[in-house]
Amino acid sequence: MRAAVVAAAVVAAFVGVMYLRFASDSVTGPPPGAAVGGPQCVVFRNVGAAGDAQAQATCGPASPVDIAPVHSPPPAVVSLPTPQPSVPAFLSGMKIVPLELGPPLDLPRDIALILETGCWGCSGGPSGLIRVYVRPDGSIVHESLIDREKLGIPPQLNTAPDGSVYEFRSPLTGYAIKPDGSRIVASLCARGHCGRGGGHYEWSPESQIAIFSSSDGGISWSEIGRLDVGGEVLAILPDDRILLATFPEELTTKFQTFPDLSVIEPPVPIDYWHVKVLPNGELLWLSTKGIWVRSNGQPVLSVPDSEQDRIAHLITGPDGTDGMALVAGYTPGGSYTYYLVPFDGTGAIGRGEFARAGDSVIWSGGPEVLGGGVPNDSVLWGNASVPTSALAPNGQPYVSLFVPVALDLGTGTMRPIRPFFDVQVPVSRNLIAAVQRGPFARVVNTDNTCVNIRAEPLPSAGILDCAAEGVLLRDTGTAGGPAGEWLKVVTPSGAEGWASTQFLER
Repeated sequence: MRAAVVAAAVVAAFVGVMYLRFASDSVTGPPPGAAVGGPQCVVFRNVGAAGDAQAQATCGPASPVDIAPVHSPPPAVVSLPTPQPSVPAFLSGMKIVPLELGPPLDLPRDIALILETGCWGCSGGPSGLIRVYVRPDGSIVHESLIDREKLGIPPQLNTAPDGSVYEFRSPLTGYAIKPDGSRIVASLCARGHCGRGGGHYEWSPESQIAIFSSSDGGISWSEIGRLDVGGEVLAILPDDRILLATFPEELTTKFQTFPDLSVIEPPVPIDYWHVKVLPNGELLWLSTKGIWVRSNGQPVLSVPDSEQDRIAHLITGPDGTDGMALVAGYTPGGSYTYYLVPFDGTGAIGRGEFARAGDSVIWSGGPEVLGGGVPNDSVLWGNASVPTSALAPNGQPYVSLFVPVALDLGTGTMRPIRPFFDVQVPVSRNLIAAVQRGPFARVVNTDNTCVNIRAEPLPSAGILDCAAEGVLLRDTGTAGGPAGEWLKVVTPSGAEGWASTQFLER
């Protein structure tokens, strides 16, 4: 239920989609033969030690959709259009540098993006999670990570005014994901209407949510509990408890931890989905005034109360102190200009490890959404509205919304990622939720079971884990065994061991 992510772009989204619909014969959809759906839930028998494919009970994804890469000559670097906004007063004294729109970027082979899908500009919640990465042959893989039907959750049905029954468009009520994709927790509506009430978020007293967890990047799922209440997953706490927003009554929100169901009181009035968890376990809350505050009510960075200038997003580094704020500055005429504002652990702006262009430097013309990143390599990930005419020669002059982008803070360049604007990946919200980092060795040839991860490069060594078909293991590049038939790998959950190369694609 992350409606605020797209609220500022509703009008632009409508214009862009309408241009697409009426400027051409049709809107391009998934390619012919594209597989739909997500995990396949099956229970497997055990097999002997003759092979290292170990049977298990798991939910694996449907066959990935392979889409051949399309390449076009990159245009020269161009400056983004520079509006004439009223710069927020608290940014006075900062050096404002416009971000430049760099040439399109092929998705790096050592990166896999986990993305939230859904419709543009609508106030509905996420429709699912997908993973996009590059196979060794250069083809783009786009695969669903979670599927309600395969998990045994019935569709959520609504009744239209004419009496017809239709399926609600958002199977997920909420999700939380660690920045590296090592653990994902998702909530699905198992009965009734599980929203808070009001608008698209229908509520009913008989609602029930089911909570699922994955520790291998979204390939295998297990149900960890159900609650007889509407609600959604908000965050994963450092002690592995889950933070939920539950709706015991219509238009009523309660914050609780799962599974102990302890109640947490926010320090200020908030929009119910805006909560972040720092690595030290502290919660940050976004107030209804657009100010991020700590659990003691103190602002994360000093921003005056304003009904126009808001901190739309905020990310922090691994230690939870320094961070980057995405400030939406109101521009006369009813639009917003976005500023990337680094800050340090004291709340001072223009400082800290995200200040890669020097102290007191901020960037304008940035993305609408921040998806995280690692300060050490200067790269952040996000989603931005990009003029299509700047992406390809003779491009049409509409704006492509929510294109995943890579932000190089060292050079002040924003580069759109190619598969998401040249129809290698189906058009959707495609908000970056997590980034898996390789290089990768993908588990294959297990007959939809799993491959043993062993303590030593020996078929008799102890089993540390069993990675399901389709899991992306991190390839350390270290071979073992007399003929190099073993590879040292790291699982998404962090287990390090050896896998037989006959079950790996690399």
